[in-house]
Amino acid sequence: MKKTVIVQSDQPTDAC
Repeated sequence: MKKTVIVQSDQPTDAC
């Protein structure tokens, strides 16, 4: 949960 709530993983690269 860094940029957007898409995955429940802490991945800022996979958020966008």
